[in-house]
Amino acid sequence: MKFVCAKESLVEAITTVQKSIATRTPLPIIEGILIEAGEEVKLTGYDLETGIECKVVADVLSEGSIVINARMFGEIARKLPESTVAIETGANNTVAIESGSSRFTIKCMAAENYPKLPLVEESDRISLPQKLLRDMIRQTLFAVSTDESRPILNGCYIKCEDQVVEMVAIDGFRLALRRSEIGEDVRAMSFIVPGKALNETGRILENVDDPVEIYSTQNHILFDTGKVRLVSRLIQGEYMNYRSFIPTAAETTIVISTQ
Repeated sequence: MKFVCAKESLVEAITTVQKSIATRTPLPIIEGILIEAGEEVKLTGYDLETGIECKVVADVLSEGSIVINARMFGEIARKLPESTVAIETGANNTVAIESGSSRFTIKCMAAENYPKLPLVEESDRISLPQKLLRDMIRQTLFAVSTDESRPILNGCYIKCEDQVVEMVAIDGFRLALRRSEIGEDVRAMSFIVPGKALNETGRILENVDDPVEIYSTQNHILFDTGKVRLVSRLIQGEYMNYRSFIPTAAETTIVISTQ
């Protein structure tokens, strides 16, 4: 494997996938970043719960794959002196990283042992503007419970029906509900996404109207921006009847500017 890319693009990709790297695990392989060079270069981090893939614009000179310790790889990449980086695998699972007059040789791990990300079929799909989904996450995630004794509340409940998408979070003291009409019919579906996965999704999304594609199965969900893909397990179970907590009548109503 050998490819050349911009340092800025490489560091951005490493920073993105490091958010799903496992720490303090008996499996050293998942403390690493999987690098795959084919028609394009792709970096992957996966802690067996959440996986993130990020594409890097690069000139691929030869194809291949390798797993590099994420912490070491990130530290080296951020300190490289030049704007261009060349990465090449060698004998005995080693990789050379070159930039300007600097050269590092690192002992790595075979890519064959890296766990595969769950396959999420692209059948049940909904498309939302990145800006909208980022706002919905920001306006509900703070109310996700951290109480492990009630795992069903450790995520946001997302419900899609007709032309409406709802996102709900409850921590036992607060309820946050965000509804949005998206102007087109969507497939009826609902799922509970872990708060950690939504937090990382919110960081990946940009303040743009470009779409993020959301695919779901019974056990997993995939967020795809085109450049970055995040896969996460879903929380299984039936969510609370949150509508019963919302008052339908009031003695006093006040309308006030949010600012």
